[in-house]
Parts: sequence; structure tokens; C-alpha cells
Amino acid sequence: MPPVASISEKEGPLTYWTYVTSALAVLALARTIVPQEWVDCVQEWFSGLLTSLDPFCSFTFPEYSGASPDQHYELVKLYLGSKDIFGAKRVLVNLPRNAKQALFSLADGESFRDEFKGFDFEWVHCVKERTGNLVAIDGEVQQEVRSFRLRVHRKAVPTVVQYVEHIASAARKLEQLDKELLIHSNIDTYWDEQPFSHPSTFETLALDPDLKRRVKDRLTEFKADREYFARTGRAQKVGFLLHGPPGTGKSSFIAAVANFMHYDVYDLNLSAVNNDHTLRSLLASMSNNCCVVVEDVDTAGLPDRRGTSNQAGKGTKGKKDEGPTLGGMLNFTDGLLSNSGSERIFIFTTNDPERLDAALTRPGRCDLHIPLGFCNARVFKHLCSTYLGLQDDKLMLPVCALLEYQKAQVTPAQVAGFFDAHKGDPAGALKAVHGHLKSGHGELKLRADIKSGSVPI
Repeated sequence: MPPVASISEKEGPLTYWTYVTSALAVLALARTIVPQEWVDCVQEWFSGLLTSLDPFCSFTFPEYSGASPDQHYELVKLYLGSKDIFGAKRVLVNLPRNAKQALFSLADGESFRDEFKGFDFEWVHCVKERTGNLVAIDGEVQQEVRSFRLRVHRKAVPTVVQYVEHIASAARKLEQLDKELLIHSNIDTYWDEQPFSHPSTFETLALDPDLKRRVKDRLTEFKADREYFARTGRAQKVGFLLHGPPGTGKSSFIAAVANFMHYDVYDLNLSAVNNDHTLRSLLASMSNNCCVVVEDVDTAGLPDRRGTSNQAGKGTKGKKDEGPTLGGMLNFTDGLLSNSGSERIFIFTTNDPERLDAALTRPGRCDLHIPLGFCNARVFKHLCSTYLGLQDDKLMLPVCALLEYQKAQVTPAQVAGFFDAHKGDPAGALKAVHGHLKSGHGELKLRADIKSGSVPI
């Protein structure tokens, strides 16, 4: 029986490549014979087939939309940086301006798997060379195209919108907590910014405990009431009017609010404002999530609706470059432009609320009237605890008796001054305060009644 024909070991590879070359030649010949339209149809059909068989969908979040930075890209970057991405082989580390700590993010080509409502969401950071340079709005030339690609199962597609909203909310909270607070001061029509590092908090603030608790509760509700304000068709803002004698803690109260809310401070100096146009320009350039402060508004010389100034010696304003008018100030606090912002707290301070026009102090502009007066026994005990480390010491009793029963007057700032002068000597500090209240300089007077005319907190 003749042997079966077979390919020898030497001929095997040669014959294999002959077949491959022949097949390629046939395909090349077919492309010259078959019309290109047919080839395109076959490729399109094949691509559609692969797409229909793929159970996953992709969403792309580019760094730029046109020449403007895209907010979603930055929010996704911040959100992923807060996750445990250290399983990736390469992680980028940078320290953004006004940030307290380093930001970690995925390097090019690295991926991270997140979970939301029982579905897996896979993120990939994509970076590729740009075919032509892009000049962004800030003037920086962008030579790379960066984006985040989100890959999800088709079953999870209905939850993508909720997932993106979840990312945006979480990222904004992280951004707010991480950033360095700034205080802005107006110069002509622009704001000059400096780091804000005032140490005052509600824990250290010399304020009646019940009033302090109610203010904190109101601020917490304000922060969480975004949907309420949207549902009622109102801008998310609130106004405070702080009034009381000098030295009663108005500036410390402002700093405590800013630190509690983690808001930047815009300190508006009305004497540096030329006219209403300048006031509007300053308002338009403010950011959201801020405290807008106007201190000693009763001395700003704003005329009331009768045309008389609330500052002695100043007449009616209205001429060009003679400062803002009352109408301009009313629009600043509750006009169309002021209602375009979000999460803004307007804080006015005054030593004499009776000198202010009622239109400025009404609810909607000044929703909360906070009387900051002289020390009572509870405020004095808080100062003793903060400065001297004392609790219910017997040495406090004589001072507390003078404050509560004989209505002696002393401001928190005066008490703090006595305590500063007797550091390390609690007994001496308390005796100094007691002596001040009993001295001829401080003949016991009835506590001045501060009429608040306030709405309930």
C-alpha cells in the first residue's frame, strides 16, 4: 500500500506561508473586484453585530467643551480622588490652588471600578495627543485631549443620571471642605483676596447658649434646604442683622458663621463704593457659597426713603460717584442679580438698628435679627471656661450676681481683656472683673435694653 502523502518537517512551514500568502492575494484581488460600497456595508454590518453583542455602554466626560473647561470632568476627577484608587499602578498627585491637601487622580490608561445601587461602574482615564492645539479661555495651550470614560452594563444605563448627580453632589462637598477659605475686600470694581484664617468658632463664641444653638440649627437647615428653595421659587440666601454695642462679638460671630459653613467671606466696604453701578459689578463677581458682610451699615450714609442720610453730616446721595444709594443697596441684597447666586449669607452689623430704613431690615433681606448685648451669667461662665479653664468655681459667683441681679454692664471684649491681662491667674482675673463692675468707673447701671424688632429664629 503506497504511503499517504504528508508534508515533511522541512516543507511544513514553507507550505503554510504559501497558503497564507495565497489567501491574502485572493482577498486583495477581491477588494479590486468587489465595489467599495459593498465592503463598507459589510464592515458596517459587522461593526453593528459586534455592538449588539457587546452588553456594555460607554459615556465620555471630556476635559473641555469647546474652549471652556467642563465641570463634570473636574467633579469626576475630585470624586475618584476621594476613593481608594491606590490599586492602580500609576496615580497622579497634585496640590491645587487653595487646597488643604494633595489630590490623587488616575494616570493615563488607569481604571477604577466603583459601585452604585448594586451596579458596577468602571472608569478609565484617557489621554491622547491633540491633532491641533487648543487655546483655552484662560489662555493656556492644551496639547492633549483628556477625558474620563465610564463603562457600564446596559442594565445599569437607567441609573447613570442618578450616579452622575451623586458624583457631582459628593465632589462639591469635598471641594467645599478641602479648599482654603478666602476673605475678599473690594477695591474699585474688583475683589482682592487673602487667606481667611480667623480662629473663631461657635464653640469659642461668647454667645448665649440657647441663641447659639438656634443659630446653628438655622444654618444647618439652610445648607440642606436646596430643594426647598427651588420648590418655592426662591434664591438660596439668608440675611442676618447683628446689632449691639461695640465689643459684643459681632466680628467674631461673622467668623464663626464662615468657619461653620466653610464659606468664603466678601467684606464689602461701602465707603470704597463709588456708585450703584460699582455695587452691581461687585455683586456680579461674587462666587456662590459665601458670606457677604457689610459692617457698621448705620454709618454708611445711606439715605432713607425720605431722602435723609442715616449718618450725621451727610446729605442725600444720588450724584455720580458719591457712593451707593438706598435703592442700590436694596437691590444688592434682594434684587434680580442677588437672587441669581446660590448659598449666600448676607450679614449686616450695626450699633443702632433704629437708624436703618425698614426696607433694609425686613424679612427677605434681614431674616434674622441677632441681638448681641452685654454679658449675662451664662455668657460670663462660658468666657471663664474658655479663657481660664474654670467651670462652676465659687470665685465666679460674685460677678454672676452683679450681672444677673444688679444688671451690671460689661462686654465680652472687656472681660476677655481682663482675662488676657491675668493669664495663669484665674483668681486675679475674676477679681479684676469684679473690681471693674464695683468701681466708681463702672457705677452699676441698668442694662441697656436692646430693642431687636426681630422675627423669630
